Amino acid sequence: MPLDFVKLQQSHTGLYLAKTVQLIVEKFRLKDKICGIVTDNASNNQTMIDQIKTYRWPRFKGETQWVRCFAHILNLIAQVILRPFGSHKRKKDTFTNDKDVESDEDEPKDPDDQIRLVSAEYEEDEDDDDDNDGLINNESMLAALVTSERHIKTFELV
Repeated sequence: MPLDFVKLQQSHTGLYLAKTVQLIVEKFRLKDKICGIVTDNASNNQTMIDQIKTYRWPRFKGETQWVRCFAHILNLIAQVILRPFGSHKRKKDTFTNDKDVESDEDEPKDPDDQIRLVSAEYEEDEDDDDDNDGLINNESMLAALVTSERHIKTFELV
């Protein structure tokens, strides 16, 4: 249950966070009721938990009662995994008038057509590869991407 919303005025160091938590706990007179703290797994939170342990609250014993939010950690993992593939939002790029750069008019507007285009190009590449006996590796096809430069790249998942 959230107790208070505090605008932090300094860098989010572990010691500053611990002091802020201590002030909130004292404000609501909850020192004897805190038996766990939920955060993400950032290193400053580790420092905060270590510092709060030194306050010797009756029911809070430190790291064994520190719960790391799995949903936030899973989100961070997914972001790291997806980072090499670029953002799903297309940024406005300023291209030079080079002949190598394709125009937006060459690219299909419908996402299904873009997928078919990638699939068709992948199937042509697969015909040359006898190792898979003509089967399309779905994982590789799913990893075919249109990068921010609007060039198609295929990443092989092993």
